[in-house]
Amino acid sequence: MSKKTNNQLPDLLETFEELKTLGDDILLPLSVESDTLTEKVGKAQKEVPVSHLHRFDFGDFFISIVYTPNRSSLTAAPSVLEARICLDRTESLFFLTPYDIIPYINQSDLICRYFPYIESAERLKSCYHDLVESLVPYLTDFTRIAADSQELTKTYDNLRGEMVRCYGNNIFLPSDKGEEFDSTMLAFRFYHFTRWRSSFFCSNEYNQFLIGNYNALTMLTARRAVPDYFRHLALSVPALNQAPVKPVRDTSASLPAMIKASKRATSFSLLLIATLVALPFLGILFGILYFGIAAILGGNTEFYTSLTLTSYLNNYTVILLVSFALSYTTANLLLRIFAKQRYLDYKPYRLMLKKNPPHRFPGKLKKIVIFLAVILIVLSASRGVMFKDTSISVPTSFLPFDNEHLEYDDIEAVYKYERKDGSFYYVFSLNGGTESFSLESVMSYYEYGYVSEKLAPIFEKHGLTVEKAPEKTPDTTTSSDTTKTTAPETAPVTTPDTGTPGKDNATVQATPTM
Repeated sequence: MSKKTNNQLPDLLETFEELKTLGDDILLPLSVESDTLTEKVGKAQKEVPVSHLHRFDFGDFFISIVYTPNRSSLTAAPSVLEARICLDRTESLFFLTPYDIIPYINQSDLICRYFPYIESAERLKSCYHDLVESLVPYLTDFTRIAADSQELTKTYDNLRGEMVRCYGNNIFLPSDKGEEFDSTMLAFRFYHFTRWRSSFFCSNEYNQFLIGNYNALTMLTARRAVPDYFRHLALSVPALNQAPVKPVRDTSASLPAMIKASKRATSFSLLLIATLVALPFLGILFGILYFGIAAILGGNTEFYTSLTLTSYLNNYTVILLVSFALSYTTANLLLRIFAKQRYLDYKPYRLMLKKNPPHRFPGKLKKIVIFLAVILIVLSASRGVMFKDTSISVPTSFLPFDNEHLEYDDIEAVYKYERKDGSFYYVFSLNGGTESFSLESVMSYYEYGYVSEKLAPIFEKHGLTVEKAPEKTPDTTTSSDTTKTTAPETAPVTTPDTGTPGKDNATVQATPTM
């Protein structure tokens, strides 16, 4: 071991001794002396932790111990502790992992050096200890490789070769788009490659391997593209069945259990159940808001179409979207009530994420979805047809209070048109029959079927007789008004149900809104 390495070796061990005296503040940065990588969020450009880095410089190379509390572009799971090794200080694009180097030095070393789903400060410290302690015996080898240009080139060539096998083509060949473009694309592909490779260390098959089920790797290695280290593990399975090894040390042995607890607590099936459970409760809450607004707007009218259940149920997609946005919160509540043990198993991990909160975007997106849902419910409640004492107020756009008023005195006749399925709708004849207006154009199909039953008494009250629709009515030409149509008296005619237009003009009837 070189003099430089001998001088640096105690630093690794001393750091661990310092960490043993720390409490939960280990989570905020990894240690007092470490660097915290941050990103700026929001208008105030507040910096929030992304990952925590403890770097050990050995002159020719350096080792970074990185803790990422939440998912990032380089990790396939949250709360990950890992080691990144740079043997070539001039190499700014790629870093190596212990799995890229140690198997070439000692093929029998299968110790776990990638720890995702860390659920507590205590386990973070123990994993840190295990990781650092497992690297100390190889510092001499790292120094030797870093000082030997041929071995150094071979090590990085192995990494590049693995990337080529992952992508299925030689991504290192220069393109015709320039060196800057090639460098940017290589950086992007390396991030993708690192995330892809880390997903194997978070897989159920690898965690089965860690607890002694070595044959589980056969399912993993059946994939088309597999990291070199997992090929090495698969080849070792026959020998491991004869002489088992212990890849995870006792101090960090909760790794497979924590991954299982985390995935069970956030499974898609649980989130789907949580969405369905939240749906009726949100339906009631939004219903109170909807009918409250509708009652205020239509309280002094003879009838307001928004004050019906069918009108409210047109908002089911909005309520479903909010239910899904709140599914994670609802799932935790369901676990706490109906699956106490599963909730307790996941609780340490959830509390750890509170100390290192996830990226603000999901939380902000949830608030935006709820805010927009409230706005849409309010607009829906205000977009109904009002039957007042002297007129009918009809919405002309989605904006509230953007209405057109039809005076009862201007209505010459009310025609009832029947559909083939037994439902019907009303059409008003206005201004001596030169204009007509259909209520069907401002209501949904299902809403209109219920509302129509309520309208006949209102028409009779205002002296309007509901007549059977004539077999043929004057065909009309659509005017600039979106709710009225106008036609000359001599225009050809059309039957509403058949929808057969005249030679030169469009049909009166609006298509029912579904």
